[in-house]
Amino acid sequence: MPDTFARSAEASRLLADLPPEPEELLVLSAQLLDEQLLDLLISRAAVEAQLRHCRRASGRPEGSFSYENQVIQRYSARFGKPGVRVAMAFIATQTTER
Repeated sequence: MPDTFARSAEASRLLADLPPEPEELLVLSAQLLDEQLLDLLISRAAVEAQLRHCRRASGRPEGSFSYENQVIQRYSARFGKPGVRVAMAFIATQTTER
């Protein structure tokens, strides 16, 4: 009589070696992209902080409405109204750090 437990363990091992289902791959891809986006936003915030510092060091105001409007327009051109909300939220987080 074959060992049912051994066959069950072998089947589990084989199933574990199968590639993830397409949905799982998509979830993993989305998570990876989210991590990359977060890393990029952190990098962008650091550059923005350096820009504010340079402006302040040269005696100019830290913020620039013209520059901020350009950012909003770029996001709007790519994503429409949701892009405007994203840009404004990001700008708001930058201005609260001043």
